[in-house]
Amino acid sequence: MPDLTPLNRPFNPSDVRQYFHYDEAEDKTTLYQEQDIEPILNANKIEMNHIDQSGNFMKHVACIPRVVIDQWRKEGINFFDPNDWKKIQQKLNSNEFQYFRTWHGDI
Repeated sequence: MPDLTPLNRPFNPSDVRQYFHYDEAEDKTTLYQEQDIEPILNANKIEMNHIDQSGNFMKHVACIPRVVIDQWRKEGINFFDPNDWKKIQQKLNSNEFQYFRTWHGDI
């Protein structure tokens, strides 16, 4: 990986860190981002197992890391578009993304 210049200094360790690299020879700028999602996954696990979400009124069902939301956007799924919510529900209900969930029921 090339030398990277930080674009931000996150306050929280699980915040997205952004970097850029300028390649003078090719006159090309590349942006990178990374996020430690382990704290989010740990918090989701605690919430899933220890917070009572019984009842029929509003439930917190998932916490999705921003880098995942950005990756889904590259795959054609816009987290902020209500028309894509069925696709997001399918992802969150799958085994692949179960650790983003904070609730046992179907989303």
